[in-house]
Amino acid sequence: MKRLNWKVALSNIQEAREALEKLESQITSSKKPTEVEFELSIRHVYHHLNTAWNARHAETAKYRNMTDEDFKAWGLFPVGFDDLSTYGDEDED
Repeated sequence: MKRLNWKVALSNIQEAREALEKLESQITSSKKPTEVEFELSIRHVYHHLNTAWNARHAETAKYRNMTDEDFKAWGLFPVGFDDLSTYGDEDED
């Protein structure tokens, strides 16, 4: 099994958390985000969460020097994550 790159995962999780905290602050303030701003913020969060997963095995040097193709591929929703039929398939005694 490939080694997880915790630096890549952590940096993307931190970015996602910061973006969510900013969005939460905007929503709870008197100046709410527009629907477009809301969408862009959510897309930004998803991109970082997706990248945390998809680039979890990337070497730090490759991540640091990512190509446009890497950026796009790592930002995609992970394959299989939306398949609820595989969720919770633990063996039951």
